[in-house]
Amino acid sequence: MSSERHLSAVGFEGELAAHAPLERPIPGSPSASIFITPGAAPEAGLRVACAAGAQASPIDLEHVKTRSVRRRGEDYLEIVVSRADLFLEAYPMLCAVADRIQVDALSFDEAVGRTLRRMGQLLRRESALTTEQEIGLVGELLVFLGLANELGATEAARAWHSDSLEEHDFSVRDTDIEVKTTSGERRTHWIQSLTQLVESPDRPLWLISHQLTKTSDTAGWRLPKLIERARQAIGSGVVRDAFEAHLFGAGWREDYEETCRTHWTRRAPSLAFLVKESFPRLTADMLHAAGASMDRVQEVKYKLDLSEVLADAPSLGYLQSALTYGGRA
Repeated sequence: MSSERHLSAVGFEGELAAHAPLERPIPGSPSASIFITPGAAPEAGLRVACAAGAQASPIDLEHVKTRSVRRRGEDYLEIVVSRADLFLEAYPMLCAVADRIQVDALSFDEAVGRTLRRMGQLLRRESALTTEQEIGLVGELLVFLGLANELGATEAARAWHSDSLEEHDFSVRDTDIEVKTTSGERRTHWIQSLTQLVESPDRPLWLISHQLTKTSDTAGWRLPKLIERARQAIGSGVVRDAFEAHLFGAGWREDYEETCRTHWTRRAPSLAFLVKESFPRLTADMLHAAGASMDRVQEVKYKLDLSEVLADAPSLGYLQSALTYGGRA
């Protein structure tokens, strides 16, 4: 960090030790400042001037958040750290976001997203995706690209949830979609919780099931190429930032492009199942009704075999497109 632009780490540590409010401007445009707010709910963050009514894209981190605020009649976007013992370690991150905005001319969302992704790459342990992660992401991208063909890339990207708190992978208009992908010979899928196959009120839930297999045919799908195709469809802007955040949350890193070389094709046609009362699943209500005590059961994960279950035929065009992107087999 340039000493002309930023307070040194030692200087910032001294400000923290003073336990006093701080707002230190960072020279550049747009105007920005590092702030510290002590007290019962202490915060440290970066505050950046913005256009009236601008909103920051949310981020899914426990101790870091973004928000829009109004102070002294002016609008600002902020990235805020809420855990006091992490303020010193977070300070270089806040300065890096400021540099990307003022020096590199990135938008607030782009600067935050790029900085957090770089930090994640620095801290990651794995050098490659697991097969489960890879085929899972391939399956979701097939659905995304199918939806984009029917609804446009912007609506498809907004429908794809990057928030890990969401129970279902896509929320499209009045429909939810859960995507499951297997490379096995039978159509078996891991269900990660008792709520994953629970429909939301007044919203039908569809499960799209992919069965993939490796192929030597270069006409098959390679994950980096699917990502490239999706990026080209989306273009740039806030929607692209959300898409990149979802990729990052799913485990994708740019340096996997060289190691992620498997080509995939459908082992069998992809199928859609309407999750209704007769659909095979476990839910908390079912277990309670059976007399099971769930007080000490903290996590439930089960494997579902749909090989002999009769699939449904969706009438909605965007669901059909999501199901058949790239051909049925």
